[in-house]
Amino acid sequence: MRLHVMTAAALLLGGAAFAQDATGEVAPTEPTEGTTEMSDGMVAPEPETPLLVDENQLASRGVQYTAPSVQLEGFSTADAAAIPAEQLDGARVYSTDESSVGEIGELLVDTEGNLAAAVIEVGGFLGFGEKPVGVEISELQIMQSAEGGSLRVYIDATEDQLQELPDYQIQ
Repeated sequence: MRLHVMTAAALLLGGAAFAQDATGEVAPTEPTEGTTEMSDGMVAPEPETPLLVDENQLASRGVQYTAPSVQLEGFSTADAAAIPAEQLDGARVYSTDESSVGEIGELLVDTEGNLAAAVIEVGGFLGFGEKPVGVEISELQIMQSAEGGSLRVYIDATEDQLQELPDYQIQ
């Protein structure tokens, strides 16, 4: 979800921050913590550092799911590594019976920078009270529409089963 906030902020700022001086002229602001100065003198937010997966937390769940084999007209199974993080982050996650079980809240990488896991925000109402649970990317089936736009993410678990997993603590 942080990626959505950063993306929205970047879009609203148009990639640069500006300030208006006393004459009404617009001038670039000085870089501050969490921003970087671009070659044209403008200031833009720094990209987020990828979050590392905690293998111990995933192993301590006591359960391993197998990626489902859902067939959906107009969609084909996609390689998670080939999907931009911006598309996966916030994607709805469904059980094999097409029930929504949550949404991807965070993407986690291994020490080599490869996509390794996702934190699914399960339950809650209007973004409040969601439970973060970690799952390995290999436990998900990611499907992309033939046009390449829409994504459907599936897990072979119900919302109740995911609610029983321990909270994933972001490090």
